[in-house]
Amino acid sequence: MTSPTAPRPAMGDGLPQRSAREVTRLTVALLLTAAVLDLLLTERLSLLFDLVFVSLCVGGALVVRYSERLGIALLPPLSMAGVVLLLAISRPDAIADAGDGVVQATATGLSGHGAVLALGYGACAALMVLRRPQE
Repeated sequence: MTSPTAPRPAMGDGLPQRSAREVTRLTVALLLTAAVLDLLLTERLSLLFDLVFVSLCVGGALVVRYSERLGIALLPPLSMAGVVLLLAISRPDAIADAGDGVVQATATGLSGHGAVLALGYGACAALMVLRRPQE
């Protein structure tokens, strides 16, 4: 039986904890891999990319060291913007119309995946709050 004053373990305590730098590198690498695979399969960013994005946001929030949580807080919007910008430069037809410029293709790509971005970012933020050590 546990003592009523004993602190409750935080969410994600059973997982191996990684530095924000490691989590960021792995997340970006896996997200770029998912984008390439999605383009090979469907020639556009589709549900596959969206599911991988949300999964990586949740996974990153769970395995980052709590003391380095701020390093991962901006990962969802920056990683999504980075992938969309790379596609806007190299393959604008994958996220927008083929004739769109870089700025227009980036805006179209971000707006097309805005709900997924909000879901991933919200899940990441919520898990960071839930992982707060209880006193």
